[in-house]
Amino acid sequence: MGELSEPARGGTHRGRGRVSYRLRAAAARWLLRLGRVRGLRWALGAVRIVVGAGGRRTLQLRPAAQLEPLPGVAGGWRALGVDPSFVSRDLYALIPKGWCHLDARLSAPEGTRAVVYVDSGHGFAPDAAIELPVDELEGVKGRIRVPASTRAIRLDPLEQPGEFRLGSVELVQASAAVQLIEAVRALRRRSRAVLRPLARAARWLAVVAVVRPARWLGRAIGGVVAVGLRRSALRDVPLEPEKQLAPVPGHPGRWHSLGSDPRFRVAAERLPRGWCEVSTGLEANGGESAPCFYAQHRGGREIRLEQSAWLSEPDRVSVLVYLPLGVRALSWRPREMPGEFRQEPTLTLEPLGPIGRMRTRARLGPGT
Repeated sequence: MGELSEPARGGTHRGRGRVSYRLRAAAARWLLRLGRVRGLRWALGAVRIVVGAGGRRTLQLRPAAQLEPLPGVAGGWRALGVDPSFVSRDLYALIPKGWCHLDARLSAPEGTRAVVYVDSGHGFAPDAAIELPVDELEGVKGRIRVPASTRAIRLDPLEQPGEFRLGSVELVQASAAVQLIEAVRALRRRSRAVLRPLARAARWLAVVAVVRPARWLGRAIGGVVAVGLRRSALRDVPLEPEKQLAPVPGHPGRWHSLGSDPRFRVAAERLPRGWCEVSTGLEANGGESAPCFYAQHRGGREIRLEQSAWLSEPDRVSVLVYLPLGVRALSWRPREMPGEFRQEPTLTLEPLGPIGRMRTRARLGPGT
């Protein structure tokens, strides 16, 4: 770009002389100085807190109850009851906050204790009392916590009537290291209170996690052992006609199949699970078709059960069938074509273990 023209440069120089420009420049200089001063003040405050000089205050105490001065004795007082007390009259904004060291020049009879109360907005509560021993040479020294909402501090020099001398009472804010240590201790106490029930719950969950699988394993082993030992079978379970069946008049036990899917319902209140041997009387069914079982599952759908082997004799049939979980009802189809046949009114359901299944399968032979 080319150089600015003379009028343009002159206009720019004339703009610097305006009042608004001078005011903005002065404000900018003052803001810069204020930023430097405040930054320096914050830095000094941080240093004072780290080195332990974050707050030091000599409390201005006034007698509040059961106290009278001793004539002619500097700092001498007489306690008139069992609850004499001084209360600070300092502005609460000037009282150091956080963990502080209390140093009270108190001369009292040997064996006495001083009690400090901190009013954080709810009065001087008895449960917030801090007891500190009184030393004959050093007076009362101890570390107390002053909350940020502290309004006043109360000092009870004695717990009984008597005479004592009270000098200066200083409250010095502890260093950042002490504040951090006490904060960690408080966090540990709170975490213990919170984590203790959680730890108990975790122990119970661990016990449950170990016991429940063990219980399930025990039940499974017990079931296998019980079934392997040929648990008691369901004998003489009634068969009720369900569909496509009609009895032959004058011939008990004989039925006429009206279609290709005649069914009997197995009227058992509780069905076993797993592999079972089912046997019933059925006449001359060997050359027609293999019998089978149907089950109504928990979801309402009907499934054909898996059969491993079956044996048909002139007047009896045995089937090795698997009953899965969730089976609610069981139906028996003796044949799949119209015609007459003889069916026994009951059947036998016998649960089998692994050993019994192998023996029965070997006895019945492979399925067709």
